[in-house]
Amino acid sequence: GKIAILHDIPPLTVLEVMRPDLAEAWKAAADNPKLCNKNMDDAAGVLLVRMLGKNNTIKTLSLYNNRLGDKVGKMLAGALKINTVVTHLYLHNNRLGDEGGKALAGVLENNRTLALMQ
Repeated sequence: GKIAILHDIPPLTVLEVMRPDLAEAWKAAADNPKLCNKNMDDAAGVLLVRMLGKNNTIKTLSLYNNRLGDKVGKMLAGALKINTVVTHLYLHNNRLGDEGGKALAGVLENNRTLALMQ
């Protein structure tokens, strides 16, 4: 189906079609992409989390003032459990619910690289 096909395409390629502004912001800054205030929903957020999992240069991730929900929160928590590069994560003013918040809080127990999450 369509979902299987999308999984075969690199997430940045999909993002370039869906949201060129986000793709450009991601590519423009090697260690601190400015992804705040972009009216980003879960579809775009999922792609960004997939890209984060394969990225070893982003130290600060600014995702505040978007529309990211539980799904992205849980996926981001999973990515941060293995990520050893991100030191600052800004998520305030999103739509992260209880499940996303709990998953992200759990990251703080094991991730020794992440110094600030708000």
